[in-house]
Amino acid sequence: PNPALEWYKEWSGRTPLVTRYILQTLGVLYLLSWATSSLTLGLINIPYSTILKFQPYRLFLAPLVGNSLLSLVFAAIWLSSMGAKVENAFGSAKFASVILMVGTFANAGFAIFCFLMAALGTYEALFFTCQGFWVVLLGLIAVESLESGVPTRQLFMIPYQIPTKYYPLALYAFFSLLGGPDLGMGFGLALGYAYAYGHLDFATPSVVRVASMERAGCLARLAQQPGYIAQASAQGTSAWAGEWSQSDPAAGTAGAAGTAGTAAERLPANVVDRNRPPQVRPPRVDGPALGFNPFFLSQGGVLSRDGQSLSSASLAFSGGGDAKKPDAASARAARLRALEKRAPSEPPLSEPPSTSPAVPVDDGSVEQLMEMGFGRAQAAALESADGDLAA
Repeated sequence: PNPALEWYKEWSGRTPLVTRYILQTLGVLYLLSWATSSLTLGLINIPYSTILKFQPYRLFLAPLVGNSLLSLVFAAIWLSSMGAKVENAFGSAKFASVILMVGTFANAGFAIFCFLMAALGTYEALFFTCQGFWVVLLGLIAVESLESGVPTRQLFMIPYQIPTKYYPLALYAFFSLLGGPDLGMGFGLALGYAYAYGHLDFATPSVVRVASMERAGCLARLAQQPGYIAQASAQGTSAWAGEWSQSDPAAGTAGAAGTAGTAAERLPANVVDRNRPPQVRPPRVDGPALGFNPFFLSQGGVLSRDGQSLSSASLAFSGGGDAKKPDAASARAARLRALEKRAPSEPPLSEPPSTSPAVPVDDGSVEQLMEMGFGRAQAAALESADGDLAA
């Protein structure tokens, strides 16, 4: 088998659709630029031609041409890894709309800025050029850095971890040191930050609209192609789960939680907020403390089964109401008096003793009464009477 063909098949199988199409288009146009130089001159963004000659197609085609071999190689490396993650996170259609938005707006901003310079006397600014895919790619790096939730990253071989929020700025500064600041790349970087913070959501279709177009709209047939990431299959921030596991778990969780606020409106519904609110316990219901107690609350007062009001001592025994509890000695004396009044008298000699079945005694209730200060016999008698002090 052909190794090159096998590698291409393997690469095509693991690369999402939009990322694959962009890399293939960049490669083909680079090869065509060797055949004819007029192709590049006819597509790059020159403010004089774009605006005064009304050639607006240059605004969104300029990123595809004018790439050198070195910049194309680095763009392919970055887009194959970073672009694939963003496409898996956003979905293919959403990812394509972000690329189109960043490229078009960056070139439009470049043209307008050059016209402002010409209005101030720098007329040669009308013939400045904006070209190359790094205008878009730097904006995508800004979007990916803020969406990923990874706390830090390393810039090339520099032995220093840069906070991910500032990683695109450090990359732009590095390129500026090598070849001078690039105005088009600066606009692309600013647009990437603006989109990541939610200021350009109006320029891209909503998640609901994209999903409807994939089901029965203009994207229905494209959604059937291999490698297409449908909106319902978009992974959200979980596309960077591998990078979270390689970094500090606590820092990665904090970074992801902080990023969620900037992109919560655009990410699919499968993204779960890690700062879940604490569970609220149901309110405590005031009432009898013992399960066998038959008392109930009515009109704010405590009544016994026969409708008679209870004393403060019995109210304290029942565990309900708003009355102030008496001291322990008074409560014990009141309960003992109630027991003495309720003690059964001896039956007459002419009558046989009562043979009524004994009431089962709840050992748990007896133990609770004994903890209040009653003896075992008194507690058993109280429980057998169902706790009715008025009996």
